[in-house]
Amino acid sequence: MNNDIWVVGNSQLHQSILAEYCSKENYLKYADDWKNQRISSGSFIENDRKFNFLFCNMTLLGDLSFTGNVVHHTSQMGDFVNLINKDAKIILIMLRGNEFAFESLVETTTPWDFNYGGIPAIKGRQLVKKNDALSHFKKATNALIATCILYKISFPNAAVYHIVAPPPIESDKHIIENPEGFSLLFEKFGLRPFSVRKKIYSAMYENLSAELHRYGVETLEAPADALTESGGLRSDFASGCLHGNKNYGRSIISLLEKRNIYASL
Repeated sequence: MNNDIWVVGNSQLHQSILAEYCSKENYLKYADDWKNQRISSGSFIENDRKFNFLFCNMTLLGDLSFTGNVVHHTSQMGDFVNLINKDAKIILIMLRGNEFAFESLVETTTPWDFNYGGIPAIKGRQLVKKNDALSHFKKATNALIATCILYKISFPNAAVYHIVAPPPIESDKHIIENPEGFSLLFEKFGLRPFSVRKKIYSAMYENLSAELHRYGVETLEAPADALTESGGLRSDFASGCLHGNKNYGRSIISLLEKRNIYASL
């Protein structure tokens, strides 16, 4: 089997794809690696194709930025990128992604909203100009853009894909009952309405997807079967308040085959 497909990621990868395709023993080992700032590597087989993966806590790789058509990164990030075989044909990126949760989950002291995608702002919330919101989101996703472009620069002959962070979970009840590290913030400030969370998510990806496309990185949308009619993440595909679970991981792999990004041998 070829070693030409690579998946790189952090908690989004661990809680979805690795939860579905790795043994329980290895899954727990990878969780311990993440906690103790170690890099995990391995592979799994699906439909006769070998997927290699690299997984670590994003804090281990340091900060990245993209300014003036230059990617600025730490030596640790450079070393992590170089762990992939130079003859890789497909690279699937699931690094970062918490930016979407940080920007959308917790209500702000002064609740705000903006008009976007034909959906008006909720009455009673402070109205923010669309262009101001988009400008802010562009800054918030800069490190994610830098990460993806770095892989394309490092592997110019590979097909590089950014697998989107899961859309916001539609169920407020699920989020409040599974708050991960946000419980105190939810208690103090509350949870933003789903319509605002979904709007923020979509607006953040508007610039991000376009920017990545300019540099040869394609964005892979969330699997349709994991979404509600409103475009939110279904609770049975969710882990905690911002991750996909093993059902989501299985749907991602299925989506790759449907999109002909890989095919069974």
